[in-house]
Amino acid sequence: MDFNALVQRYLGEPGVVEGQMFGMPVLKVGGKVFAGDWHGELVVKLARERVEQLIAGGTGAPFAPMAGRTMKEWVLVQDDGLAQEALDFVRGA
Repeated sequence: MDFNALVQRYLGEPGVVEGQMFGMPVLKVGGKVFAGDWHGELVVKLARERVEQLIAGGTGAPFAPMAGRTMKEWVLVQDDGLAQEALDFVRGA
């Protein structure tokens, strides 16, 4: 995953800015994070049900930035197309 390419793609979107969360580079909209680069892997914020669906389907992995604390609305993914879904989710949340 090339997070820099993702950043360049989304910085042109209204309200999208770069930031930091848990020491990782992230993309935010309206002050809310929707995607980040976790040690070279893409992590996105989606509805809890969608996160569970991606994990169950094998296309996502749980995101636990601190040992023993899995974040329910965050998922590690390979498909950078899910960044758009995450942006839409955060804008509508």
